[in-house]
Amino acid sequence: MLLSQMAAEAAKDYKYDIILANVNGKLTEISDMDITDEKVEFITVGETMGNEAYKRSVLLLMLNAIHKLERVILRLQKNFLIK
Repeated sequence: MLLSQMAAEAAKDYKYDIILANVNGKLTEISDMDITDEKVEFITVGETMGNEAYKRSVLLLMLNAIHKLERVILRLQKNFLIK
């Protein structure tokens, strides 16, 4: 079974959204990883580790958006200065 399928099925048993999985002691993203006999524990945003991972993800998305916006602004400035 895929880890993403397992998480979707287990979601009903959790109060908060599942964000990570601990597979045989190793943290991993919820993905299409095939799980056979591994020990799987899910981590939600209601737990400290899950909440910190969520905050880091949001921060990285925001930084990426700022970087893209900066490039667009520089291109616009260059176009207006040349013309």
